[in-house]
Amino acid sequence: ELDDVRARHAALLAALGDGRDPERATAGGVRYHAPADATATGLPADSVDLVFSNSVLEHVAPSVLAPLYAESRRILRPGGAMFHSVNCGD
Repeated sequence: ELDDVRARHAALLAALGDGRDPERATAGGVRYHAPADATATGLPADSVDLVFSNSVLEHVAPSVLAPLYAESRRILRPGGAMFHSVNCGD
């Protein structure tokens, strides 16, 4: 419900504003790993619901894209999703 989403968003902003990192602010719902090698995450197979990047892939060498996608497919749970937003003006 929209009111629930708004309340959760407000709580997240408040937690981040208090200086909590994303993992603590979401009670472990978000795990932030940076810097990291996205071609060898070390995560178990079928363990991730979503692989997401925003304005990243345009900075990745073409030779790294296939291994990156292979690792993403390996760690995604069945029914998981991969979403990459690319800034074509970059």
